[in-house]
Amino acid sequence: MSLATFTIWTSCYIVAQTFPMLNDTPAIGPAKTFFLYAAFSLAGFLFVLSAIPETKGRTLEEIEAGWKA
Repeated sequence: MSLATFTIWTSCYIVAQTFPMLNDTPAIGPAKTFFLYAAFSLAGFLFVLSAIPETKGRTLEEIEAGWKA
């Protein structure tokens, strides 16, 4: 849980620091900034979709056995 919290806070910090720079740069602007962050979000979604197994309806023991395999 601490790793997840660290990751989300670090990601928020990176976005907060880079957004004003990207948004105010004439070569990039608001639209490209939005699509850049959207691309990172899509990449993260595809990673989770492909790498993290579905756990709905499974017991903790079944989930644990799945990670060991």
